[in-house]
Amino acid sequence: MIIYDIGAKSVQVELAHTGGDWQRAAVAAWVSRWRRQQWPADLLGVACLPSLDGASVLTWSQWATDAEPWSLWGLDGPPGYSSGPRTYHRLGRVGSRSAAPGFFGLTRLGNLGQARDWLDALPARPKAVAGELYFREDGRGFLGLSGWREPVTDGYRVHTALSAPVSVGHRS
Repeated sequence: MIIYDIGAKSVQVELAHTGGDWQRAAVAAWVSRWRRQQWPADLLGVACLPSLDGASVLTWSQWATDAEPWSLWGLDGPPGYSSGPRTYHRLGRVGSRSAAPGFFGLTRLGNLGQARDWLDALPARPKAVAGELYFREDGRGFLGLSGWREPVTDGYRVHTALSAPVSVGHRS
C-alpha cells in the first residue's frame, strides 16, 4: 500500500474531527508544515488522509523505532477535536504491496478474534486491494486499514472512509 513501509517498527495515527468547513484548510496547513519541518531521525514517512464526508482528517506516520505518541499537527494540535495520537504495531497484512488503492477504510476492532476474522475476510471483498491489521500499543484494541479501488459503500463496516493519502515525502 502507499502508506506501508517494510522498515516501520511502529505507526502513529491521529484522527482530527475538523468539520466540513475546515477540512481543506487543515490539510493545506498540515502539508505546508511538513514541507518546512525538519524530520526526526527515526521518522520514515508521513501522510494525511481526508475523510470522504469532509468531517475529519487522519494523520499517519511510520517510525523506525517504538516512537512516543507525537502529534503531527505540532504544538497547537489539530483543528477541531482529536483524542490525540495513538501508537500501533503491525500484526498482519493481505494483498499486494504494488497495488495503489484510491480509497481507504479505517475499522476499529475490539478483540483479536474480530481482528483476525476481518483480515481473513478482506481478500474476498469486491474492490478490496489490500489491508493491514494493527494492535494498539496500550492494548485497547485493534485497527484495520483497508485499501479499495472505489469508496466503501457496500455495507463493509468502517469507522471512517478516507480518500487517498496526501503525502509530503518519504525517507528512503
